[in-house]
Amino acid sequence: MITQIKYIKHFGQFDTVSNAMPNNGKLKRINLLYAPNGSGKTTLSLMMQSLATDNNQLILKKKDRLGARNVDPEICLKIDENEINFCNEKWKKKLPNRIKIFNSYFIGKNVYIFDIEENGFELSEIVDNSKVLKKLINTLNQKSKKLTKLRHYRKALRANNATKKLQVVVEQIAKLQYEIEALSTQYKEVVTPFYEIIISKTNEILKEFQANFRVKLDKSVLELLKIAGQYKVSSKIIFDIYSNDFKHLLLSRSKDQDRGVDYILSDGDKSSLTFALYTSLLMLNKNLQKQIVFIDDPFTSMDSDRRYKTIIYLTNIAQNCEQLIITSHDKYFLSDLQKQMVNFNQGYLANDILRLELKRRNHGKSQIVEGNFQSDSLYNLSTIKIFKSFIEEQGDYNHVQLMSIGRSIRPFLEDAFKYKFPDFYVPNQTWLKVYLDYIKKSKDDSKYRVFSRLYKNISILQEILSYTQSFNHSENYMQKEINEFELRNIIEHTMELFRAI
Repeated sequence: MITQIKYIKHFGQFDTVSNAMPNNGKLKRINLLYAPNGSGKTTLSLMMQSLATDNNQLILKKKDRLGARNVDPEICLKIDENEINFCNEKWKKKLPNRIKIFNSYFIGKNVYIFDIEENGFELSEIVDNSKVLKKLINTLNQKSKKLTKLRHYRKALRANNATKKLQVVVEQIAKLQYEIEALSTQYKEVVTPFYEIIISKTNEILKEFQANFRVKLDKSVLELLKIAGQYKVSSKIIFDIYSNDFKHLLLSRSKDQDRGVDYILSDGDKSSLTFALYTSLLMLNKNLQKQIVFIDDPFTSMDSDRRYKTIIYLTNIAQNCEQLIITSHDKYFLSDLQKQMVNFNQGYLANDILRLELKRRNHGKSQIVEGNFQSDSLYNLSTIKIFKSFIEEQGDYNHVQLMSIGRSIRPFLEDAFKYKFPDFYVPNQTWLKVYLDYIKKSKDDSKYRVFSRLYKNISILQEILSYTQSFNHSENYMQKEINEFELRNIIEHTMELFRAI
């Protein structure tokens, strides 16, 4: 685990000297870093990605160009009991298979085609029978090498008209070709279940994210690579993208050479797909308890419902990995994540969590300070569970329970608006009716343009406001009759609006 950031010098926005960070730069098992856009969180993620993949160029491309001198970056981290240094343009010690990175570069690079090894993952960490796989590849390479020699020998025998020896060699070549073909078939039998599990888990998460698409594996991935006469396992995952019922092929690498993934998936869809794949690989990793997981803005461009699901998955990852570091520009997300982690574990993780913040200083520099982000409650998380159960279950709700669910609608949506549009929130002044007014103004007033995408949901919001008025603005709300069928319909509309927000 990364126990301490000792210093970061001349790198991006950072020029941190020793002892300038909270708690002398010491980290905990779970580290939540609030970082407004432009404060350096991407720079931090590149530092971690460079260390994870031993790619020095990721550091050198972000060297400090704000200062008077163009000096080289210097970084010193303490991992376990060892110091890991970046100086003289390279890491002095490698950290193989310890860090798993998710950031905007991961999203941009790995939608549609994902390279397992380039992103710090290893097949041996995930494939159950990795020893069998390694033995297969070694045997294939030995036989391939022997086959190459025999072919050269055959050529020489033909030149010398050595008919008897030639016949023997031809038979040996035929036998080796048959054996190599059989081993290639065996290879497919070993790796196919592994890829099927990855795809199945990815689609399972996409379903939970309510994505309107699913993925299948491009079969070319199952073919062995042959580079410079040596067989090698392909570390790529290539997707064909289908509708969520698999009836319509939306994008295929083999068929759609002129059409990119940007024409098929929105930014939120791409975030969902890459996060689903990343999470699947983490959950299938046999050594997750030894992994440092670094995630930068995991829910960028995702809607509120996917945000909730992301929190649930991150809580599960936090329980099982060695260390979790998360950066986000949304302090409400980090606060809700922290509370979910603590509540889910009955406080067990409370002392393992460190809150930090990136502060912009003068001259474009950034500094890591103690974080004080917090939100009022975990209202959205707990209420989502209640609403979903209510929609799925029929009957067995008494009047008090129904009224409690009904009275939860407005605070639930107000929280959703507050989290999504924090610049428009004023405590004790910004209620659901105010957000409706903002949406109405969004078409004509540029100040409220950010709400314009919700204009099509005005009728749903008006219906919700009308329905909830009597038991949110009446002292005798408990005397009101409440119809379970009508309430269930309103809750479904509430969740529809929640996802739109």
